[in-house]
Amino acid sequence: MGRIMKTNHLKGLCVLLTAISLALSVGIVLASQPIVIGCPLATAFLYGWDVERGATLAVEEINAGGGSSPEFEGGMEFGTTAFVFAKLIGVPALFTVVLTVLISPIFVLVYRRRLGAWMGKSSGSSAGERELPQNDTVHTIVLDELTQRAPGKHKQASSALSTQADTQIRRTARAYVIAGVAHAVVLTVAFTLRHQSVISVMSLATAFVVFSLPAIVTVLHIVSSSGWRQLGVVAVVMLALIVAAGDARGLAIDVFELHLLLPGSLFLLFSLRFWRGVAPMTLLVLAAGSVGWVVMAHIGSSFSGGENPALWLWRLLGFLAGTWIGLKLLGRVSARYDQGRLSDQALFLDAWWLLYTLIQTVIFIITGGPAYTWVLLAFPAYWLVKRKMLSKHEVLQAASPHRLLLLRVFGFNRRTERFFGALNLRWRAVGTVELIAGRDLALRQITPIDFVAFLSGKLAGRFVRDPAAATVMDAIENPDPEGRFRVRQYLCHADTWRPVMRALAAQSDVVVMDLRGFTADRQGCRYELESLARLSPDKPVILVVDRKTDLDTVRASLGASANSHGDRHERCARWTLVRARRGRDAGHQVFELIAGRLH
Repeated sequence: MGRIMKTNHLKGLCVLLTAISLALSVGIVLASQPIVIGCPLATAFLYGWDVERGATLAVEEINAGGGSSPEFEGGMEFGTTAFVFAKLIGVPALFTVVLTVLISPIFVLVYRRRLGAWMGKSSGSSAGERELPQNDTVHTIVLDELTQRAPGKHKQASSALSTQADTQIRRTARAYVIAGVAHAVVLTVAFTLRHQSVISVMSLATAFVVFSLPAIVTVLHIVSSSGWRQLGVVAVVMLALIVAAGDARGLAIDVFELHLLLPGSLFLLFSLRFWRGVAPMTLLVLAAGSVGWVVMAHIGSSFSGGENPALWLWRLLGFLAGTWIGLKLLGRVSARYDQGRLSDQALFLDAWWLLYTLIQTVIFIITGGPAYTWVLLAFPAYWLVKRKMLSKHEVLQAASPHRLLLLRVFGFNRRTERFFGALNLRWRAVGTVELIAGRDLALRQITPIDFVAFLSGKLAGRFVRDPAAATVMDAIENPDPEGRFRVRQYLCHADTWRPVMRALAAQSDVVVMDLRGFTADRQGCRYELESLARLSPDKPVILVVDRKTDLDTVRASLGASANSHGDRHERCARWTLVRARRGRDAGHQVFELIAGRLH
């Protein structure tokens, strides 16, 4: 475990340093390029040597001064309104990326600490001490053991629920890939105009394919929960593109390095656990603050007459004002999320596509001049096409959406995240997931509502003080525009989580309990097992275990009724015991098992 944690921390650190170095260097590399002069000289004669020495001296002096500047390319003139507008795009984008990369992990760590502190406190309400009404009838429990399929085993026929989930995911992926292609069309047009004197059909096709790669990355994010699988597929696609490009492979590599290397690194970084939950929301707030910094610096320079302490005061005031506006905008985003008009998936993907568009706009402006500011239209093209595709077909819904209660052993953060992600991938297309919030999933499940409450110092108000509040949401709300149902997490105090858990278990259609790592000292899990033993025998309960699970304690917690055999004609609760092999994730198999049980 220690080696795994060190490896993952090293991977995150490497990606972080790569993204920061790329972000800090891209402006310098693009803004100042070494000058190269070609001179046909008659070096066989003495006067040719003098010209060669003069040209060499000129090149050395120009490069020593920073190289060629964009002011000589594409008609760019410093100080003009067009250049100022280009600066308002590039500088805030650079500041926003660097600050988001650095600050997001801090937000996450502080959020987890505050969450853990409030979870350990009492609600201070007498309502928290009341147990909700419960059925005292204990049913006979039969544990049907099921081992995970080994690789290569024949898969069972898909159930109707599984087919519905896959259809919904394909529908969403199709909408995003078509939107990504629309974005690529805009960038390809800009690329063609920028290089129209030397463009060819092969180079045009190569540029379009490279600009379409983000659409493939987006689809992989939707259809797969494994980051390594996503990275592997992208690497294979890139290798195939380079091989198929033939004589244009040099162009493909150049376009990728210039246009996709930085945003691709940021997508990978923001997909990691310390950025995934808060990076899109942090981007919004810091982007507004960075714009305020640059705008007020430009205004202040006209009054202060140069670099001085007064100009820094203008910048600081601009950043504070912009951050305040960003917080207000984040509140609007939170309201849209609360109304079901925005999903967590759309928030993550749309934020990255917007950032990607800003980066492309800056690159085209620097290399081609301020006339390429229209490249910003690539994002509206992406967003409008995506919205049209998602609204073109009605969201596929089951006759009665299902509710899944997820229980788990706390303390195994990374493993729980992998299991949660694999199970969520398809389940949220057919129903909701309900759980008691904890530090283990705090990195992944930070909703805009909770994040706004955290930033405003009102996170304590999000905790359940009255256990009866868990019964308020009896009905399942409509799915998000992408067709995915919500994850309902309940922030509970030390004296409210038990009655909340019982209320959720009574309302759920299926219960999944991850007991990997369960031991006799896990009193909370023992309480959950004892409570589940009193449920209706018609409700499926699935226990995920491994070789470290104390099965004797599990059976003891269930009482004398727990056994491995039973009369199928007897009224009993038939639970399924899934043995997860080491190194394999049981999330996908658990979904297939649930889909087969729910008709």
